[in-house]
This record gives sequence, C-alpha cells and structure tokens, in this order.
Amino acid sequence: MDYVVASQYDERYADAYEAYYLNPWARKHNLNVQIINTLLGSNSDNPAHWLDLFCGQGWHFAQIDRQVLKTGVDLSAAQIERARSRNPEADFLIADVLSADLPDSGFDLVTCFWAAYCYLGSIPRIGKLLDRAVAWTRPGGSLYFEILLPGDLLTFNSSEFAKATGFRVTQAALDDPNWAYTDYGGTHRMVSPPLSFFEARLAPHFTQIVAEHDGGFMTHLRAQGRIATEPTGSNMH
Repeated sequence: MDYVVASQYDERYADAYEAYYLNPWARKHNLNVQIINTLLGSNSDNPAHWLDLFCGQGWHFAQIDRQVLKTGVDLSAAQIERARSRNPEADFLIADVLSADLPDSGFDLVTCFWAAYCYLGSIPRIGKLLDRAVAWTRPGGSLYFEILLPGDLLTFNSSEFAKATGFRVTQAALDDPNWAYTDYGGTHRMVSPPLSFFEARLAPHFTQIVAEHDGGFMTHLRAQGRIATEPTGSNMH
C-alpha cells in the first residue's frame, strides 16, 4: 500500500496537484484556516508546535504567517519538495505516518486534511494512526482531522469539480467504508470509517469532540483539550 501511494504521488502528480486540489477549493480552505487559527490560540510568548500528517505540499502551513513551529510528514518526496519550497522555516519528514519517529506529547496541534488517512487501507491501521496522533498531542492540545464519511462519498460525483474534471468516486453501497477515487493519477483505493469510529477512539482522551459538516462532502472533526492522565482501560498502546 505505501509503495502504491508513493508511486502515485510522483513528480507528474505533484506538478498538477495545485491546479486540482489547492486552487479550486477556496471555501473549504478558508474554513480550514479559520479552524487552525482558533486551535493554535494566541500565545505569542510560547509558539505552538503544529504537526501536519500527510502534509502534501504544505499549503496549510503557508497560510499561517504568525510564529508557529511546524512539522510535516508525508510519504511522497515530490510533495515534500514543494512543501519545503513553500515553507522554508518548517521541518519535514518523508515517512510513513505509522512508523514516523516523532516525540510523544510533542505537539499542541495535530492535523490531517483531505481525509488522507483513507490511504492507510484498513480500519485497524486508521485506528493505529489515531492512537499515535493522540500520543503526539500535548496535554491541553488538539487534533483536527478533515474526514470523509461513507454516506457522503458519492455526493462528490455530482459536484461541479467532478463534472469539470471527470474524476469519480466508486462505492458499492452508501454505508460501505471501502471505495475508490479516480483522478489524473489513476485509481486510489481508500477506506472511510464512520464518524462513530473516530468519536469512540478519541473521546477518552479529550474534553471535547466537535464534528462540523461543511455542506459539501467533508466533515471537520476537532478533538480539543487533551487529557493529561490517561483513563483506566485506555487504548493508547
């Protein structure tokens, strides 16, 4: 799976990525930036440390121009090359998120956009990512995952973007977590757990869980107030 993803996100894919996945999505991206700024807070004396998983070309990093320590992880060297160009002040790691060497309790904010976790290929692997993301979050910190829910996937096919590009989602049934997405890079095999999976996995570790549908096909899930002491029966490790 990791090899397939890395080979799809090659130089050719990265060259066209901005035109398809950065420029056309102003409404979604404006909401991303609004939520990021809220979660990062305003303590300029102690800059927040932000970890972006599957960071791609580092677009979200580049929208936050105040003092923030930024670390991005992605499996694609071509995407990371462009992320470094956009964000010379940030640290980047070319790695699988499930084996990336990152410090526990090292980050005030951990993010994942465009539901990139779907590439992990199975619900247990996505659960492992959530556990790692929680462990990387400092007490009091937050997670922000942009998620795709099974019931929303096929709505993509009626979007103006899909009509203009010919890109399509294929899903056997509305509640099926297994699906495929075909774009200019070929077919991407994906898995989308339901919202209840995320909420159950995160709720023991945070004081507040908020899930906000954006009116399109994305749900913006925030887990805020990382609890310092793990409750009995924690599924962290």
